[in-house]
Amino acid sequence: MQAKSARRNDCLTGREEYPTIARGKMQPPDQPTIVSGEATHWCERRVARHRHRDAAEHRTLLDRVTLPTLLSACAFARIDTDATSAGWTTLGNRACARDNAHDEQPSMLRSQRMDTSERPSTLRHTEAYYHLVLERMIPKAEPAFEAPEMQERVWGRRWGVENDVGRLRLCVVHRPGDEMLTVQPEGHYDPTIGAYIDEENQWYWRDSNPPDLTRMQAEHDALVTALRAEGVEVVSVDCPPRDPHAVFTRDMAVAVKGGAVVCRLGLVGRHPQAGRRGEEAFITRLLAELGMPILHTIHGTGLLEGGSVCWLNDSTVAVGMSYRQNEAGVRQLEAVLAEQGVRLVRVPLPGYALHLDGACVMVDYDKALINLTRLPYWFLDLLRELDIQPIHVWPTEPQAVNCLAVRPARVIMPAGCPRTRERLEAAGIETVEIPYDEIFKNGGGIHCSTLPLIRDP
Repeated sequence: MQAKSARRNDCLTGREEYPTIARGKMQPPDQPTIVSGEATHWCERRVARHRHRDAAEHRTLLDRVTLPTLLSACAFARIDTDATSAGWTTLGNRACARDNAHDEQPSMLRSQRMDTSERPSTLRHTEAYYHLVLERMIPKAEPAFEAPEMQERVWGRRWGVENDVGRLRLCVVHRPGDEMLTVQPEGHYDPTIGAYIDEENQWYWRDSNPPDLTRMQAEHDALVTALRAEGVEVVSVDCPPRDPHAVFTRDMAVAVKGGAVVCRLGLVGRHPQAGRRGEEAFITRLLAELGMPILHTIHGTGLLEGGSVCWLNDSTVAVGMSYRQNEAGVRQLEAVLAEQGVRLVRVPLPGYALHLDGACVMVDYDKALINLTRLPYWFLDLLRELDIQPIHVWPTEPQAVNCLAVRPARVIMPAGCPRTRERLEAAGIETVEIPYDEIFKNGGGIHCSTLPLIRDP
């Protein structure tokens, strides 16, 4: 029996064919080798030569040469092959046929084969099986993540924005509430600047009188009513309990094609719940509840607030650079936009100006309302390059720039800016006015108080 076994094992070391297949390279391989038709034909020749030795067991020698054994022999011999998946399929088909034949043989022979545990008798137990299955599973990179069909398939609807003027479908607001009680008049009024301010907990109120919460809520309710009258779906976000500036939801995130970038706000109070740092967690929870993809969260030492981001068109975004936005934060947004083929332009803001929406807001695809006193000289050249017509706010009405386009050529703007309204209407822009004076004392306007999540292209 030992001699017979040796003769059978000799099929892997036959003197006639083995040197041809191995090509004289008897050393371990650097790379895995795939079994080719050459190796298969070699095995078949050995099978034909020794077929008579297996007649008693009704098996061919090919059954004795398991696929792992054949792979090991070919790999050790460094067989240089040009095999394709067809080679795997040939061996796999033969293995399957062999398994079917085995099922019809006597149970005694079947049990004898099972005892030979080092020789897998099915294709599933071979390395080839793994590749044979997965070669049919073809991944698809396209359509892109942002493509409407992929958005609807995976996320249930098309998310994000790619301009600042398409019809507004969904936006986030925060109604002023008990957090405004943080603005305590006692000991915080600074007559030199005419404002209440708390540097320790990072809040301010730009007036000599404390906040009128009832009036603030009435103004905010009027904004929500105007939005809904335009067909906008409005959702609310909560905030840290000592954050009086949370009404300005624009700063919490930036909507881009297919999803959102969660910002990292700059103001950090001494108390863990004071300042604007912490709004990020609330907007993240809301976006998750809505099912909106979060493409990125500003991290590390990055600072970015959404009020300083303006879509000039579907391929150009301007970001106002100030002490509320730093290079580390803007680079992260730039990387997200670059994946979508969108250019980011850095616009330096003067002095301690906060955000770009105090200087430029798009009111139509080709028109922008601007406050030139807060923009560099070359910004007008950029607008001309993009075929965008600038509409200048009236010099005594700078707050008018902080308006919101609800659809192309239609904006909600603060009341009390008649000269600017005239200029807008002369340029073909429809206006809806609402009072917003009390909230404006808190440091922002209508644009600041809305975070668009979905706009039409």
